This record gives sequence, C-alpha cells and structure tokens, in this order.
Amino acid sequence: GVNAHPFHMHVNPYQIQASGSNDNWFQAGDWHDTLLVSQGNAMTVRFIADQFPGKVVLHCHILEHEDQGMMAVTNVQSNGGVTTWAKATNIDS
Repeated sequence: GVNAHPFHMHVNPYQIQASGSNDNWFQAGDWHDTLLVSQGNAMTVRFIADQFPGKVVLHCHILEHEDQGMMAVTNVQSNGGVTTWAKATNIDS
C-alpha cells in the first residue's frame, strides 16, 4: 500500500500553519498547492479565500486513488474582504 498521499487543492495555494512532518520540505510558513500527507500525520493550513471564491477541487495526485474516490469539490466562500488571518504575524515574522 501507499504510506503517503500527495494531496492537491486547485486554485488557492495554502500556507502551512502546523505540520507533523519530519522533513524539511513541508514546514510551517511554507506555501504550497500540494501536500504529502502520510498516515497519522495531520497538517493545518490557511489560504486566502477572497481572491478566488467558488467551487474548488481537492484530490489525491495518485491517479488510481483519485479514480477510486479520493476527490472532492467544496465551495469556498469569501468573508467580505478580510484577507489577513489575525495570527499571521506569528508565522510571517
């Protein structure tokens, strides 16, 4: 079996807030559009929804997994113009 899934979200890149990863590639503060998510490893991300609200596709980049249902569509909604997360300075500083 596969021990990790390259998980991708279309349209909105996201910034890692917290990562259980032990590598140097997926660290808090980094921006990505694909994460390598391993079993039992949770990640917290943030993204700016105001720039591209609407339907967004999320899926595993392993084609067989995507074809078997590891794919979703979600509706990202704008919050009316607030594009800075209140705790952003903790990561960006």
